[in-house]
Amino acid sequence: MTPRYSVVIPAYNEEKLLGRLLDSLDVARAAYGNADAIEVIVADNMSTDMTAEIARMRGCAWRR
Repeated sequence: MTPRYSVVIPAYNEEKLLGRLLDSLDVARAAYGNADAIEVIVADNMSTDMTAEIARMRGCAWRR
């Protein structure tokens, strides 16, 4: 299925907050009733912490 909506998260060194944000988005996607209709993209701006790894581990589309 092609996503109907995209959520783009610009991020730079957000390892402390990214997990909570992605948890909230997972809840919102589930409440929408069709989680596959909403894609989540983390646009990492060359973070020096674990931001990119967290995005990858959570299955987000990831762009640097």
